[in-house]
Amino acid sequence: MILMEEITKITLAILGVIAAFIGGVLLAVLPLYFAWNAIVPVIFGLSQITFVQAIWLSVLCSCLFRSSSVSRSDITRAIKDSR
Repeated sequence: MILMEEITKITLAILGVIAAFIGGVLLAVLPLYFAWNAIVPVIFGLSQITFVQAIWLSVLCSCLFRSSSVSRSDITRAIKDSR
């Protein structure tokens, strides 16, 4: 009986984490979706995007524009060393 209760707690915890992740992704993509559909078709004449396309566009942008592990102090030090 105790084993079944532990399994239930773990299962609910895992489902909660998955639901929170999916909810976070959906909330993070909404601004991109609405901003694209409000601005880009008017300015550039491109078509509106679907919500799924907004998710993939967000994934693509996060891959392309991910910040590097180089810090500002590393850049400053490299410039000083090159002089």
